[in-house]
Amino acid sequence: RRRHTRLQGDWSSDVCSSDLKRHGISAVILAAGASTRLGFPKQLIKYKAKSLILRKIDLLHQLNIKDVYVVLGAHHLRIRNNLKTSKNVKIILNKNWSSGLSSSLRCILNLRKKSNDLILLMLVDQVLLNRFDIEKLISTSQKNNSNQAATKYPDGLGTPAIVNYAFKKYLKGQRGDTGAKIIFSNIQSIRSVELKNALFDIDTKKDLARLTS
Repeated sequence: RRRHTRLQGDWSSDVCSSDLKRHGISAVILAAGASTRLGFPKQLIKYKAKSLILRKIDLLHQLNIKDVYVVLGAHHLRIRNNLKTSKNVKIILNKNWSSGLSSSLRCILNLRKKSNDLILLMLVDQVLLNRFDIEKLISTSQKNNSNQAATKYPDGLGTPAIVNYAFKKYLKGQRGDTGAKIIFSNIQSIRSVELKNALFDIDTKKDLARLTS
């Protein structure tokens, strides 16, 4: 089943700055949604003994990506509590998470980055993604003069993706639940990469049952 997850979010920030060690890439995990269809916070679902949010952070640290931001909104107090043991993680609080994805993406405007700085955008619920997938994405981006790459879906480009901070100019006019693929479609100098593991995400209890069966 091929699906592209819609993201939810919006934010104000309490961000600390730090220098990312690898590839000059900062990572932003989009995890502000309320998981309405699932009925409980997907961020805290345990898979192989760890919550999805911790698994995503661990994956980034395995790749030696130290500058990690997590965008939280709904259930942020419970999720923050789950992150207490995580190091080198900065929280961006999206107070307007209910207004849609575009508001979460606009929080990137709060990051103090140069135009050519790179940002890895990831969803919390694409649980099957592994380090080899992200290595492939990074490798693809490095073959592009702009160092930008996004995952290919049947209906366009989506996350995970690597974009430079100039990407922020495409965010200013976005409102509501605008999908990342609409924004990526405006970036001409972005390469696509096929990541089969990105095609599975968790939106419903049926998805969760498929993961654990």
